[in-house]
Amino acid sequence: MEHESIYAISERYNNVAALLEDETVPQEAITAALAEVEDSLEDKCESGIGYMATLTQYAESVGAEIKRLQALKKSLESRKARTEAAYMGALKLMGKSKVLTKLGEMQIRRNPASVVIDDPSSIPSEYTKQKKKIEITPDKAKIKEALKVGESVEGCRLVQGERLVW
Repeated sequence: MEHESIYAISERYNNVAALLEDETVPQEAITAALAEVEDSLEDKCESGIGYMATLTQYAESVGAEIKRLQALKKSLESRKARTEAAYMGALKLMGKSKVLTKLGEMQIRRNPASVVIDDPSSIPSEYTKQKKKIEITPDKAKIKEALKVGESVEGCRLVQGERLVW
């Protein structure tokens, strides 16, 4: 059974295990069937390890490519800002605010007025606002330590999970 799924192997195991209760089936047949299921499981797990290793490597290479592209983006944005500054300086030096070309127009525009805060503490309260609400969050590390030494923390419990290691 070359391409048998892990689910099919589990189902086959359950079917063989059910035969243990049937006294008409010889013990040797059950033992042989269990050995076959065990071999199938071993082969499937071997394939699974290879597949998960491939996925891990692929995810790592995608992560490296993301970092490379982020660095490239930053470099291009920096180059664009330097180029804009050079053109702005040249236009100002020549006393131009607009240049028409075949591709479009390049011009110096005034930005909308913006507020600069020199001393935030001197601003009257009517001109302030609370940006973030104060948020109280559980201290999981502290709760975990209390539960580990046997203390009871209402609304909390320790849970021991499992993971597959390959």
